[in-house]
Amino acid sequence: MFRKYLVSFSQLISGTFLAKIITVFSAVILAKIYPVDAFGTLATFISILSISVVISTGRYEMAIVPQQKLKNAEVIYAGTIYLSVAISCLILLLILFLAYFGITFENKIDTTSLYFIPFSCLFLSIYKTDLQLRNRVSNYKSIAIIEPAQAITISASKFLFFYTLPSGKGLILAHSFGLFFFVTSVFFVSKRYENVIAKTSFKEVLSLLKANIKFPRSLILSDLISAFSLQAPILLTAMYFDNQTVGFLSMALALVGTPLQLIGTAIGRVFRNDVVSEFGRTGKCDVFFEKYLFFVTPVMVIPFLFLYFFSPDIFSVFLGKEWEASGNFVQSLIFMFFFQAMSRVFSYIYIVRKKLFENLLVQLTLLVGISLFYILANNEFDSFNGFLNGLSMIYSLVYIFVLIRSYILSKG
Repeated sequence: MFRKYLVSFSQLISGTFLAKIITVFSAVILAKIYPVDAFGTLATFISILSISVVISTGRYEMAIVPQQKLKNAEVIYAGTIYLSVAISCLILLLILFLAYFGITFENKIDTTSLYFIPFSCLFLSIYKTDLQLRNRVSNYKSIAIIEPAQAITISASKFLFFYTLPSGKGLILAHSFGLFFFVTSVFFVSKRYENVIAKTSFKEVLSLLKANIKFPRSLILSDLISAFSLQAPILLTAMYFDNQTVGFLSMALALVGTPLQLIGTAIGRVFRNDVVSEFGRTGKCDVFFEKYLFFVTPVMVIPFLFLYFFSPDIFSVFLGKEWEASGNFVQSLIFMFFFQAMSRVFSYIYIVRKKLFENLLVQLTLLVGISLFYILANNEFDSFNGFLNGLSMIYSLVYIFVLIRSYILSKG
């Protein structure tokens, strides 16, 4: 039993890890052929898309795995896709409405590219929902294949579009086309998932969506706040600075943030298992917290010191001299990256202690804090690096609070 669980777990992790690595390596190569501002345009597009997809599914995809009956899981799967179609159409109508009244974002994303937000939102929603159904039927092997395959398809599409449209618009079209091509290919290959939709009645869908209304009620607000907090640096930078600055920042976040996220998540999963076990046995886990803190701190400090001193050189060597600014941004954000990685390891205690509302308030405080900082301080610094130092301080203070609070909660 344990061996089966370990194999399934390693399959899921390997697929996610490989997909992230493919994305990072493709970004390094793409940075050599596309202009910097193109990445700024793409980053703004993906940030809007990441927030839109939270709404488009209603978070009903999270109700698929807990269903005891497979038939119910399949009905919710179909219902989530129906809902995604409807909400994607509403997003399209909203964009048309804004365009009709002359409210555009031409200086950041051209109007034509905005129409790809609902299009991409729909197919990203289908992709995420499909993964949940595969998870429900324990088809972990296919998930381990699908995740890196999706990363390869989208990356390949970006390389191909360079020869026809080497700009931010080209990257957006490539991202959207790659997502469309991959999702439709998966549906073509996996006839079973296509048949699920065909054989499900609309009455069944409405009944089960209503029965599982607790998922959108409890998750949409918290996940929206979390998504806004995560995407805020890109979106707010796009509002107050030019696309080139957004491009440098997005590359810094992608090439440094992604590996650190993987490390923090990997250590956090091990910590999570010990925490659950210890809480169940003694009602506290402060001893484990201290043990992991003393282990994780030096493990994290060494790579962060390396990044602090050498990140401009690293970006210059691997991406080109023009990307040295991204390395400078990493130096300015280094404390944010460090405490973010640390809090990612230990913040699971909030879930164990069922302090989800408190965690939501922390996310909301962070979002409000950085939003006010962008609004009030965007003209107060001599350089964007100085501005990022201030932003890093706000993030770091919130993450330090999360660490301290996690330790207090670990005492039972």
